[in-house]
Amino acid sequence: VNFEGAGCSPFRNCSSLEEVNLPITVDYTKPLFESCNALTTFNFTEGTDGIGEDYDSSSAKSTPWYSACYYGDFTVTFAEGITRIGDYMFSGCQRSDSPFGQFGITGAIEFPDSMTSIGAYAFSGCSSITEFEFNETLETIGAHAFDGCTGMDELVVTSDLRIGAGAFQNCTGLRTLIIPIHVDAVGSTSDPIFRNCSGINEIVFTGDGSSLGVDYSDSYQYT
Repeated sequence: VNFEGAGCSPFRNCSSLEEVNLPITVDYTKPLFESCNALTTFNFTEGTDGIGEDYDSSSAKSTPWYSACYYGDFTVTFAEGITRIGDYMFSGCQRSDSPFGQFGITGAIEFPDSMTSIGAYAFSGCSSITEFEFNETLETIGAHAFDGCTGMDELVVTSDLRIGAGAFQNCTGLRTLIIPIHVDAVGSTSDPIFRNCSGINEIVFTGDGSSLGVDYSDSYQYT
């Protein structure tokens, strides 16, 4: 299927459709899968260049996966070759406005080794995701990327990366933080990275014998 040229709702009322494979490089603000109430799995493929589309707080609510969580829980996977997840791509995919219950993305999310960047607000509010598995090649986590992901209880960051402001705010289920000593974590007075993560009771810093901690000034006390 050529999703670039697909019209509105080409798969409308495919009531038995449970799983779809989609190139991540396409803008999915068209209602491609209207009333496909059985959709439970979205598998994202590399597409043309592996770079995911950016959304905003409004257009993110026009995606088929946002619509899917009106009817039930679903899972997402990312294929090798994908390098970036765009801004707001799954923002708000934990809905409480459905008469059928509260649904959203569930389970663990594993990022491929090709992934280098996760956009701002990419998974914000996805409170049913229980684990994010980051790879060694990840370079950037955008601002508020995982804000409100209350379902994870442990965060393991294994790569040397840059973490944006507010990236893990309101992750109230978080108990254990394992993070490299040399991570570049940028917070601020208004946007601390771990604001309202009041449940953290263990922080483990990792690194080998040659690892040096990042120097901070008094303006970085809000990591």
